[in-house]
Amino acid sequence: MASRMLVLLLVCVLFSGLLMQIGWLSSISRQSKEIDGLAREIAEMNATADNLRVTLSQYHNLDVIQTKATELGMTLPDNTQIRVINLPAGMGQETSAQAAGLTGGNEKPE
Repeated sequence: MASRMLVLLLVCVLFSGLLMQIGWLSSISRQSKEIDGLAREIAEMNATADNLRVTLSQYHNLDVIQTKATELGMTLPDNTQIRVINLPAGMGQETSAQAAGLTGGNEKPE
C-alpha cells in the first residue's frame, strides 16, 4: 500500500511538472508571436519614416520650390522690392532683416 502511494505521488509530481512545462512553452510561444508582431510593426514604421524623409527632402529641394512657385505665377522680386533694415543689436550681436515690397528709403529704428 505504501509503495502504491509513492507511485501515485510520483505520477502526480510528474504530471504537475508536465503541466507546468506546457504552460511555460505556451507562454514562450505567445511572447514569440508578440515579438514577431512588434518586429513587423517596427519595419512598417521604418518604411513610413523613410517615405516621409524622401517626401520632406523633395519639399526642401529649391528647384522644386522654384518650379512650383513659377507654376503658381510667382516671380522673383527685383531690387526695388527688397530693403535691408538694420535692427538694434541684441545681446552683443548685430542683426538685420530683409523685407519685400516696402516703399521709401532705408528705414532706421528709433
